[in-house]
Amino acid sequence: MSGRKRFASDMTYVPDDISDTDSSSDSDSEYIDDIYSGTDENFSDSSVDSDESENSFSIQNARQWCKIDMQNIPPAPASFPFIGNPGPNFTMADDATVLDYFELLFDDVMLQIIVKETNRYAQQYMNKAVPKERSRWKKWTDTDEKELRLFFSVLFLQGIVKKPKQEYYWSKRHILQTPIFQQVIQKDRFILQMKFLHFTNNEEFDKDNHPWPKLNKIYDIMEHLRNKFRNLYIPDKNLSIDESLMRFKGRLSWKMFIAKKRARFGLKFFVVCEVDILQTFSYTQLADILISERTDLYGTVNKMRKDLPPNFAKEKIPKGDVLAYQRGKVMALKWQDKNSVFLMSTVHNASSRLVKCKPKKTVLKPIVVCDYNNTMGEVDLCDQEMSYYPTLRKQQGKYYIKIFRQFMDQSLWNAYILYKKDNPLQNITLLDFRLQIIELSIQKYSDRNSSVHSSRCSSTLNPMRLTARHFASHIPPNPIKKEPRRQCAVCCSKKKTESGKKIRKETRIWCKDCEVGLCLEPCFEIYHTKLHF
Repeated sequence: MSGRKRFASDMTYVPDDISDTDSSSDSDSEYIDDIYSGTDENFSDSSVDSDESENSFSIQNARQWCKIDMQNIPPAPASFPFIGNPGPNFTMADDATVLDYFELLFDDVMLQIIVKETNRYAQQYMNKAVPKERSRWKKWTDTDEKELRLFFSVLFLQGIVKKPKQEYYWSKRHILQTPIFQQVIQKDRFILQMKFLHFTNNEEFDKDNHPWPKLNKIYDIMEHLRNKFRNLYIPDKNLSIDESLMRFKGRLSWKMFIAKKRARFGLKFFVVCEVDILQTFSYTQLADILISERTDLYGTVNKMRKDLPPNFAKEKIPKGDVLAYQRGKVMALKWQDKNSVFLMSTVHNASSRLVKCKPKKTVLKPIVVCDYNNTMGEVDLCDQEMSYYPTLRKQQGKYYIKIFRQFMDQSLWNAYILYKKDNPLQNITLLDFRLQIIELSIQKYSDRNSSVHSSRCSSTLNPMRLTARHFASHIPPNPIKKEPRRQCAVCCSKKKTESGKKIRKETRIWCKDCEVGLCLEPCFEIYHTKLHF
């Protein structure tokens, strides 16, 4: 696990068209005056009168590309000052659990929306459809927040316990059996929950007035999570912006094909991550927009983008050479390696430095290339971490359900980063974090008659030990012993006696469901009634 924290603060589908920003405005004038006032170095082409004051730059001059003389490279533009106050924007109790951090994002307000729309959609479906004689959905009853919490915990657990078919999670075949799924939720109920899971009222959809009609089925949840991501954490100065492709091969008009991605077909998201140094994919219009917001950037640029310097992509240069242009604060740079590399920056100049690539071999690289290589891929690393135990399944046909499951993974990842920020001394992996959320959710919500606020617990305990029915019995014989014994889970949990010796007590009694040895009195009762013992 890398030491750098990658908090994905935003994730959304963004259309390709961006409004033109070439028209002059007061904000542009203020930016020009601010950047160039009191500065000795500036950039202008031959058409500018040499007697003109260095501080009086017009918008038109600032938008003209000027070729940089590589023998007399001007200094890098000054970066904008950072005035934010980064860090968590909330307070948690000292005994807060990992589940509390996750429920900061997946809060009760969002659960109430899902419960309301799921029950509404189920009723609408049953009013229109004619059920078969033995149809499963005849057994549907309205869901509630606790049941949905358990349903989501099962989805998280399925990301860890992978099986080729959904029904195998409830299989009674000995080689496939995983009892915890049947104990938490029955198969028919899980299928009904997945069938009727919904996030908006279809009957109120107005295509002409909806802000994003193509995302109407998931829009309310997406906006709720986006606001949560933005308000709970203020990111540091340096961010990484990149695209992330969620695999989807179903029928959808705005499904994308990206040949260089592993999934190739899917839905594209733009993700913002916190990193050590700012980097992003870029183009001139984006640079103008960010500069107007007093934000710097650098990153790769598509050579086919318009508004780049004329013949910038076609001009041939020898391997290792640099071709650079300046336009106000924006620099466009081309470096010839094995292939041409195109970058744009508002905080670099065209200077280069020696970089050790192989033993006894150094290469002269532009500084902007070196910085980009050192910080690129933070969004990819975030995607990689989430891909180890995803809730997504290939068989998911409804695009909005698949997007929601992607949001679940993203929320859990962000909750993990928030927990690490608040508890830097806690050495916990993402897998352990996920397992604890599952266990605590089952303990907290499986009993419908009460809601127990659980605290930190051992990952080896059966999450159903406090809610299900349990019976004591003798440990069955095995091929080695006729009367085998096991250590008592309660007695041996006490590390040492008063004399300093480690406790080791064996018993012939066990709980068959929990598969732990327990003294008949009082340990059997303690184990199944007390959260901490």
